[in-house]
Amino acid sequence: MDISSNKTPITNAIPIIIDNPRIISETNNNNNDNDNNDNDNSIFDVYIRTDMKFAYGYSNFIKLLCSIKFFFCFLSTMFQSYTYMYSFILPIVGYIGAKKYNNCFNYLHIFLTFLNSINTITFMVYFYTSPIYQNNAIYGFISILDIIICLWIIRIVYIFSTYIKKLTEEEILFLKIYKEYDAVIW
Repeated sequence: MDISSNKTPITNAIPIIIDNPRIISETNNNNNDNDNNDNDNSIFDVYIRTDMKFAYGYSNFIKLLCSIKFFFCFLSTMFQSYTYMYSFILPIVGYIGAKKYNNCFNYLHIFLTFLNSINTITFMVYFYTSPIYQNNAIYGFISILDIIICLWIIRIVYIFSTYIKKLTEEEILFLKIYKEYDAVIW
C-alpha cells in the first residue's frame, strides 16, 4: 500500500502562537526622606506585549523619519527662501507625537502630511499647466515620489496610533521611560 494514496491526515495539529510576555518589575532604591512615596517601591509591573513592541518600533521609526524630514526642511530654507519656515511644523509635531505616544499629535501629523500632499499636487498641476515648466520631468518625478512617501507616512502614523489605543496608561508610561531593545523596527 502506497502512503500517498492514503487520504487520512497524519495529524490534526493546530499551530499555537505564544506572545512570550515578560514581566518587568523594578524597584526604586532611592530612599530619600523628602520623596513622598507611599511605602511602595515598585515602579512597574508590566507584561511586555507584542503591541508594546510594535508601538515602540513604530515610535522609533517615526522619530527617524521626522529627523530626516527636519534635516531636509533645514536645507530647503537655507538654499531657497526663509518663507519655508512653516515646513518645520510637520516634523516637530510628528516627533513630539512619537516621543510622547500622544494620539492628538499623531492625528495632527496625519492632517499636516495630508495637507502637504495636497500642496504638492497643487503645485505639480500648476507647474505642468504653465508653458515654462511643462517639460520639467525631474520636478514631476520628485513630486510623485513625495506624494507616495507622504501616503506611506500617513499609513505608518495611523498604524502607530492604533497601537497606542490598545495600550494602557501604565504601558505607555513604561515605553516612555524604559527602552525595549528587541522591538521590531520597520
